[in-house]
Amino acid sequence: MHYLSRFASSIANFKAVMWRKIERRGLPESISEAEARRWVDRLAERFTALGLLDDAAFAQGRARSLLRRGRPSRRIQATLVAAGLPPEAAADAVEGLAEQTNDVDLDAALAFARRKRVGPYARSPAAPERRQKDLAAFARAGFSFQMARRILDMAPDEEEIR
Repeated sequence: MHYLSRFASSIANFKAVMWRKIERRGLPESISEAEARRWVDRLAERFTALGLLDDAAFAQGRARSLLRRGRPSRRIQATLVAAGLPPEAAADAVEGLAEQTNDVDLDAALAFARRKRVGPYARSPAAPERRQKDLAAFARAGFSFQMARRILDMAPDEEEIR
């Protein structure tokens, strides 16, 4: 309960965290590893029934958070799968974002540009060598070349119009 009061978690991640805690503390000789795993599974089932663990809600919340941080849709989906969610739940969360906004990747790219202060958020026009570094930063973040170029070519007032 203490863990879930501090962190949002997927069911798979919760089980992994609980198992790591058990391994760190060690099991008494009277309890087998299989029995301890059953306890963790039953605890996860109970918390799911109580609504404390919900993969769909976790996926939606994490997807919104990653979008606000400027992550593109492909990277959001990959991050959710890496967090232990089934690929279908991750895809549903990204689709949910698409229902909330016109273009998920454009919004993510603008958030990324805002954070990095490039494109329409730059204090001054970028020099050609700086532009190459900005394009590379977009590429490392997972954006396409076309999206990066589109954002970097925006004028400061153009972002408000979109």
